Amino acid sequence: MNSPKTEKTEIKQQIPLGLGHTDNSSFENFYPSGNEQILADIDNFLADEHIKILYLWGGAGSGKTHLLHAIQNIKLETGDTVYYLPFSNVKHYPVEALEGLENARLICLDELEHIAGVKQWEEAVFHLLNRTWNSGNRIVVAATDNVHEVGFALADLSSRLQWGFNCKVKLLNDAEKQECLKYRAELRGFEITDEVCSFLIKRLPRDMQQLFDFLDLIDNQSLVEKRKVTVPFVKSLLENKSLENKTEYLGK
Repeated sequence: MNSPKTEKTEIKQQIPLGLGHTDNSSFENFYPSGNEQILADIDNFLADEHIKILYLWGGAGSGKTHLLHAIQNIKLETGDTVYYLPFSNVKHYPVEALEGLENARLICLDELEHIAGVKQWEEAVFHLLNRTWNSGNRIVVAATDNVHEVGFALADLSSRLQWGFNCKVKLLNDAEKQECLKYRAELRGFEITDEVCSFLIKRLPRDMQQLFDFLDLIDNQSLVEKRKVTVPFVKSLLENKSLENKTEYLGK
């Protein structure tokens, strides 16, 4: 039988800490419309080591995870150790998995709403916040709702999360999503028309990550097939994708 110390070491090795650079998420490819103040607050957080906690909240698809990865990538470029933990996954691990993480210069806790109301996890996160604060390191948190409405049962956790910046990430409306798609396409080096953007938003889930994923597919396939990005071309990609997954992409 393994000793308790060995068991805890094995738990830490299993938890998905997200230590490396994360895709291409950056502040440059984050569409800023309506979120200019949040970007300014993040700049202030990154520049001021005295600010220990940044709490981002907003609806699904608002860009919280993108911002966490952008922060993570910037800190990694400076040589800092950064941990990224998505709680939709982490909640399936023992709470002991959080022990020792306070030694990282920055910890990014994503999807914290998944542990709201779960006593042992709320207490574990609360103690992690305290240990990180005492060690002089920092935490960025993302959740779907503000601290008072996300559903935490532990009042001390809610209180601690308010010790830093608290920022709402604005959801884009459909017109802004169209502009965002055009902006992202331009960054990738191709053009996409309003007609194609409108078609995508009508036919795909309105979650920006899924829209971006499909935009990547459009970019790659248009290069492979040497095709212009038109509605018929995009429709053919949707139909091919629906054969792989009949419910994920194809709309009615």
